[in-house]
Amino acid sequence: MFATKRTLALMAFAALAVLPSCNSAIDDPDGPNVVLEAENLTIPPINGQTDTTTGTCNFTITNASATFKNKPKNEQAVVSPFNDIVLLSVHVSYDWGPGNAPQADGDFGLGGTVPANGTAPAQFAVVSGNDLVLHEGEIASLVLTFTGKTVSGDIVSTTTGGTLAVGTCQ
Repeated sequence: MFATKRTLALMAFAALAVLPSCNSAIDDPDGPNVVLEAENLTIPPINGQTDTTTGTCNFTITNASATFKNKPKNEQAVVSPFNDIVLLSVHVSYDWGPGNAPQADGDFGLGGTVPANGTAPAQFAVVSGNDLVLHEGEIASLVLTFTGKTVSGDIVSTTTGGTLAVGTCQ
């Protein structure tokens, strides 16, 4: 009986192993000619300061930054302007850890153009100041999805992670 179950499990695993797979749109021949990548992501910590007059906590938020790469998938994709990527937005998901208040995902604007087969830096927000009141002194794990559009009209995106530290008020 045990041998039969083991044989059936091995046959099911072998059947799954022969199915074709696709890891992403990177290898889609009908997709965009370029791939958007983000590197050197920097998310500065957020500092809090208590207003001596009102007693409220004010947070100082500095924009995050990253370097974006426009990677060609073929030799035709190195030509501008049709393969240039216009940066559009960043979608941020937050995980403040167990026991901490949840926070809805945020969408923020992202500006700039990444030339074909080139790089470009950009700055962007990762959190709204109104969302920090419940997270003073906490650290969040972030999932950031950057979206852009080639001049020829193809949507491209890339996803990466980061950490956001919110200081306490003094």
